[in-house]
Amino acid sequence: MKLIRYFITFIILLPFFAHTQDTIRYPVDIVYHEQSEQYYVSNWADNTAGNILKLNSEGQITGTFYDELNYVGGLCLINDILYITNNMDLYGGSQPSYLVGININTGVSILNFEISTGGTYLDLMTTDNNGNLYIGDSEKMKIYKYNLQTGLVTDFVTDITKPFGVFYDYISDRILFTNSSFTNSYIKSKSPQGGEITTVFYHNGYLEGITMDDEGNFYLSSWGNDYQWGNEPVYKTNHDFSWKYEISNDFNRPFGMCIGKDNYLVVCNWGGHTLSFIDLTQFSVEDNITDVGNTKVYPNPSNGQVTISAENLDRQNVKMILCDISGKQVYAYEFKINGNSFIRTFNFENLPKGTYVMVLFNDKFVEREKLIIY
Repeated sequence: MKLIRYFITFIILLPFFAHTQDTIRYPVDIVYHEQSEQYYVSNWADNTAGNILKLNSEGQITGTFYDELNYVGGLCLINDILYITNNMDLYGGSQPSYLVGININTGVSILNFEISTGGTYLDLMTTDNNGNLYIGDSEKMKIYKYNLQTGLVTDFVTDITKPFGVFYDYISDRILFTNSSFTNSYIKSKSPQGGEITTVFYHNGYLEGITMDDEGNFYLSSWGNDYQWGNEPVYKTNHDFSWKYEISNDFNRPFGMCIGKDNYLVVCNWGGHTLSFIDLTQFSVEDNITDVGNTKVYPNPSNGQVTISAENLDRQNVKMILCDISGKQVYAYEFKINGNSFIRTFNFENLPKGTYVMVLFNDKFVEREKLIIY
């Protein structure tokens, strides 16, 4: 009778085992190992034990790489060591969160370090390629800096709302991170050596993951605001964030991303339990953005009082940003065109004298004008 009871229990639980073993379930982040042409995916796995799945270069699951985890988050691959954020509890829980390190050749754990105590939740992370990891904590509103050699963890950024995404821009030597909310979000920047925090990008809706291709273009996953789950976007921007373009909105709560084999962008669809593979060689922002060529900025040069006019915009949401010659954003303004033209006057008298680049853009066009303030 006892054996029958055990058998019935096994049959009832079998579907739960089946969907968590070698199955993508709430994927959070993904990395690509070029030498072995393998992907590693952090599998949040709902209310069951999380794991890391291994996929081949075609995106096919080849097995479970590591399964002694809980609510797994971000991944970072340094040489042959895969670093993983492992949360013992859900958001706001009482259990601590850990940084785990696994050798991808042997599957042996080399690190299990407590990053933070209860009331924490570790999301995505990055490395500055100089022995440091930067880990976002969306509950404690921090980004931690962890030195792999000394084992010392410090607060790199504090009091930052929802730093889901963290990414090292090796071209400009800066740590980029999200400052997210359901309505308005930002990407901010800070040097790995410390110093001031700079806002480099503004967006309506949540921002989640950040990644960069070899040409220095960024890709941003987003959800919320005007989008519904299952119909959410990933954007491409240039390196100075002076324009963005929605490459697709067919994602379902997109989270972590990576550039994989043959220049494919791979996106974790957390809400859809899938991965999306996008061939970036078949996509160019320049093919989809047109220069309407009808924007006027006057007077130019200016003492700071500037008027902008444009036509044939046809009831579109438009964003205007002003950047200095280093690419740093110094002003941003967003508005909706009620007809097919607009005229606005801005006061930039508080800005230092010099040369600026004014950019007006949305998903369909981009206009750039040089502005001199004397």
